Amino acid sequence: MNRIRNFGIAALVFVLVIAVYLILSVVTKKPEMAHDFSAGTQYGKVISLSDNYGKCPTVLIFIDPEVQGSTELLSRIIERKGEADIIAMSISQLPEDQQKEKFPDYILALEKLCFESSEAVEKYNISAAPVTYFIDKEGYVREVYVGAMRNSSIEKCIDMIT
Repeated sequence: MNRIRNFGIAALVFVLVIAVYLILSVVTKKPEMAHDFSAGTQYGKVISLSDNYGKCPTVLIFIDPEVQGSTELLSRIIERKGEADIIAMSISQLPEDQQKEKFPDYILALEKLCFESSEAVEKYNISAAPVTYFIDKEGYVREVYVGAMRNSSIEKCIDMIT
């Protein structure tokens, strides 16, 4: 009887140690460094994500003007961006001139709107839009959202990186 009770206690302690280890590994997990890439903007400038490292936080968003909610999410991020820089990557298969017809003027006014983003799409393994990465000033990914976001989530993520 004592052996069974001792075995039960030992098993319980073992399970607790494993649980504490798993919790600590999740809580203390370091953020992942953002994948650097280069892409051409609509204004002919070549940008790299690493240009922002050490300078400003970045919101990297992959959008498609044909996907409902994609441009609307970008609009809400633009309104709340604070000191964060926005890099918007269109992943549409349409030619650039046809994409531009579908984007509202405030998105076309973005300095870092890119239509040729194959390197970034490949590095981030993007297959759908919208996908939003919130990257801190040092280049670490702090949060990733696939799909739509609530305004409160946008604000929380912007606060996290600024």
